[in-house]
Amino acid sequence: MKNRSSLFAGLFLVLLTLNVAYAAARITDTPRVPAVGIASVYSGSAPGANTDILATDVNPEHDYTLFRVTICLATSSVFNVTTDDGTTAYTNGLNSSVALNAGDMYTFVFSTRQGIGYNFQVETDGVIRFLYVEEVIQETSY
Repeated sequence: MKNRSSLFAGLFLVLLTLNVAYAAARITDTPRVPAVGIASVYSGSAPGANTDILATDVNPEHDYTLFRVTICLATSSVFNVTTDDGTTAYTNGLNSSVALNAGDMYTFVFSTRQGIGYNFQVETDGVIRFLYVEEVIQETSY
């Protein structure tokens, strides 16, 4: 009976070791989604109400990628993204066009297309504490 208990204990340890090894392999095999920083502003001067924050539009390097935009404003304001294909320009509200709280950091993610330029505006003039724009490249974007 003692040998049988030892056998079960040994078998349990082998199964436990295999399970831990499998879990570790799954963690290291998790695909990474690359993101590339394409624009940033830190403690930027007030751009003016409804005026582009960036000097030039940002354009995605790949088609059908995402932009991840992180923003912190010194003054409460509605934050918009502008889109322009060279013919038609639109101003699109983020956060349901509700003003962002001053001093709070927000992150927005939205789909992009090549051939469209993107920029950002605030509806109330104020210092841009932090703006960072990243292009998140999905596997289907290659």
